[in-house]
Amino acid sequence: AYEIRLSLVGSEMCIRDRYQRRVRDRAFSLFSPEKRMNRMGKLTIMIVMMMTCVMGDIFLHNPRGSNDRNCEKNENRANANLLFNSQNNAKGGYACPYPANEKLYFHSGSVLPIEWTAQHGCGNGRTHCDLVIQYMCADNIRDGTPKGPNNGDGTKTIPEEVKSVQETAYAMHEDYEYYKQCKDRQRNLGLFTADRNVKNDRGATATRQNENGDRYGFECPEERDYYPYWHPSPWVDIAVITNGLNRCNFYRNESQNVKPKHYCRAKGTSSFTAQKFDFTAQQLNSRAVAKNPTAAPTKKATAAPTKKSTEATAKKPTAAPAKKPTPAPGPKKGNYPNNKQACEAAGMEWVAYPAWGVPPPECKRAPWDRENHLGNTGGGIENNRYWWKVPEVTREKKCILRVRYNISSGDADFYQPGQYLDSESNGAKSPLKGTPIVTYFDDVHLAVKVNTNQYGRTFQDRSYVFRIVPAHAGAKAAGSQVHNLNVRGKRGNIVQTFPAVEYDFVPNRLTVQQNDFIHFQWVGSDYNPERDPNNGEGGPTARSDRHNLVEKENAAHNYPFKNPDTLFQKTMFVTSDGKADKSTMKKLAYLDQSNCQSLESQLKNKNNNAKEREATYCSKINTPSPYFDGGVVQMRKLGTFHYMSSRNNNFSNRDQKGTIRVLAKKTPDQRTT
Repeated sequence: AYEIRLSLVGSEMCIRDRYQRRVRDRAFSLFSPEKRMNRMGKLTIMIVMMMTCVMGDIFLHNPRGSNDRNCEKNENRANANLLFNSQNNAKGGYACPYPANEKLYFHSGSVLPIEWTAQHGCGNGRTHCDLVIQYMCADNIRDGTPKGPNNGDGTKTIPEEVKSVQETAYAMHEDYEYYKQCKDRQRNLGLFTADRNVKNDRGATATRQNENGDRYGFECPEERDYYPYWHPSPWVDIAVITNGLNRCNFYRNESQNVKPKHYCRAKGTSSFTAQKFDFTAQQLNSRAVAKNPTAAPTKKATAAPTKKSTEATAKKPTAAPAKKPTPAPGPKKGNYPNNKQACEAAGMEWVAYPAWGVPPPECKRAPWDRENHLGNTGGGIENNRYWWKVPEVTREKKCILRVRYNISSGDADFYQPGQYLDSESNGAKSPLKGTPIVTYFDDVHLAVKVNTNQYGRTFQDRSYVFRIVPAHAGAKAAGSQVHNLNVRGKRGNIVQTFPAVEYDFVPNRLTVQQNDFIHFQWVGSDYNPERDPNNGEGGPTARSDRHNLVEKENAAHNYPFKNPDTLFQKTMFVTSDGKADKSTMKKLAYLDQSNCQSLESQLKNKNNNAKEREATYCSKINTPSPYFDGGVVQMRKLGTFHYMSSRNNNFSNRDQKGTIRVLAKKTPDQRTT
């Protein structure tokens, strides 16, 4: 049997059961000849079942997720079409780090805790769920700035034109050529779209969730909605977290990490060349090979077309006039072939874009997480977290992270077990109807809330731009691990920040081995909504995030060490000769502030509001930048150590504390994160 997997993350990622369906000879022309059983026989195809799904926002907290925000100072984001289609509540996300864009960096081989909250839970037996974590790197990705011409607070969607790629004031992740290819390529016509009127002239930008082909930056909506995707994309897979471990082999095998992806381009032209992917791709092996692979992936995208559409696809393009010696044109925009058979029939070439050449994504069981809740997992003990080992690079790269989230219910009783939904169940045949009335029993009739473009729904969030740099030389020489310690949250109380969170260290409980290294580093924003001192300490403005780190003797304490001698004796920061590392301690506590009022002057100033914002009032940590790099520090001393932020920790209002345990070094086979 030839398997076609129409699996997805989100709007089509509700994949559960499979069954075999026989497709008669009339459909054979849609598949490469080597996949035919015989001309008069029948072809068996396995399709992944798509189940009904329900709503569930997802918000990325470390690295800080934008939720399509930039530098607007509003409670809600200004433009949901800025970079990507999040489907999330407009109040979510963190404001821009400007002017500290792209300051945040992570060393190759270091361990980064990726944290998020998901509204409808996972791994709890009440929902089916899949989360896909990916990253992409490119020289031209950017957050955009609030200082560019005609760009206001950095929230205008980048214009749909090639020259806009060079206009750095506009935020951009995927680039123009990638979007153009998506828009010109025929959408997958074999997918279940229920009763939605999905446009056929918008290419792969039109999906069941985006039926009119609306534009979100240069994101490709079909790629956003489906995983693993069947055409090349600039995203590298990190992990799939799911309650359906039976799908793990499929996810690994179909990942672009290990499997080439294909697309169609006109012969003799530069259109749809892999140079576009080189422009946005993140791997050193970025290249493309034009060939006719013996196992090119085929899609149900053109399943059972009408006679008219088949003839149109198979017909060769009309030759160009002699006075214009240009190559033969391809099909109309929005109708470029999306499979090998149709591509070659149109006189075009089917191009293989190589796999990234990195290991397949980790696929693991989702931890328990309750529904209707944007909080911790594991009974409230831990955050939703994935420990990512940052990939190796030989030169600095600009990158972003994204996490996509889908949940599905177990409601499939409108079909018999073993059947599935695809394009044959669209329109009037769809078992899903908008807000149907269901007969419960006898004359009890109930209206059920159903929105067919949300049953099977993708949610996502993305980080701001960060950098991946080569491995830390000292840690590499010592054979030690580098751990990243960051900060999440934004200015305000718990109600004001929701669905983001209040300040916290990430991770706030970290265990390392003796002589491992910790990279202390965090970033915030100066573009939050204004908060008064009780809801947000310090300055330099009422919108500013700032953090510091000071040690304390006990986890329950809300004062730092009061006796310097005791601090120097018990500190976790020591030099190679075992003495207190006062330089590191001061740096983390004071954030390199130097132009400071004397203690006497600070004590004399009784104007608390003025002190909150005064740059020289250093005890409030009113540094000019929302970014701080505390450096990579070797943890030489064994023990359990507690710390807090003296600026933000405000007992009975908010808690910003953490604990670091330094254990005796284990042998390599004992090491765990």
